[in-house]
Amino acid sequence: TDPDQTVLLKPEPDYDLLKKLIIEKFKGVRVSIEQIEEFVLTETPFRETHYKRHILKSMEEVKKLLVIDEIKRRKGTYRSGTIIKFL
Repeated sequence: TDPDQTVLLKPEPDYDLLKKLIIEKFKGVRVSIEQIEEFVLTETPFRETHYKRHILKSMEEVKKLLVIDEIKRRKGTYRSGTIIKFL
């Protein structure tokens, strides 16, 4: 309630930072969705709910990643076992 007090937590995570961290870690490599989630949870300050919709889905839409999945799926969905290559 004090307008002069600094904010401890931002209302939205810094998705640009998360995207940068994921790309730096996995660019040019085939990686499972489980490996990405483990990285997000253990090596970044982000939660498991942050990377699929806000990072992977938007990158897939602009063709910055390739989803290697044997089973037909909807774009923007990443089930267990999905392999992704960051371009």
